[in-house]
Parts: sequence; C-alpha cells; structure tokens
Amino acid sequence: MLSLKIAKDVASRILALFIMSSLTIITGSSIINGVATDVQIPLWYSAALGGFHAVADVLVNLAKASLDGKLEAHEVDSAFGVKREASEDSAL
Repeated sequence: MLSLKIAKDVASRILALFIMSSLTIITGSSIINGVATDVQIPLWYSAALGGFHAVADVLVNLAKASLDGKLEAHEVDSAFGVKREASEDSAL
C-alpha cells in the first residue's frame, strides 16, 4: 500500500519535475521561434509537452516499481533519478 507520506512526496516531486522540464523546453522553443520564420511554436504548448513527457517517464518508472504491490522510498528516488546515501533513506 502506498503511504500518505510517499504519496505527498511523489506529488510534490512531480510538480517540481513538470516545472523544471517546462522551463527547459520554453527556452528551446524560444530559440527556435527566434530563428524559424515558417513555424511558430506556442510557448504554452512547448511547456505542456515538455512537462508531460518528463512526468510520463517518471510515472512509468513508478508503475514498474510498484508491480509488487508496494512502493518504497528508495524506489521513488530511483524513479526520479535520485541517488541517496543509505542513512538518508530513512528520512522519507
């Protein structure tokens, strides 16, 4: 069973991941829009695309990790690409 603490941690990390990925894609699409004359990519579209892509990758990893019926803190960290020391695992 997914604990409430882990669920809150995952939700806040997904929000941060969405924002972070959106900002990097906004930068790239702004450069493309500045150079391209035939195609203009709306910034909101680029941000949504980048954010949803990053979140989907993490959700796939979380789904794989929870196939055994439980999701543990180290599996959440692994899905987000975070490597922690063993002593820090107990903080989650």
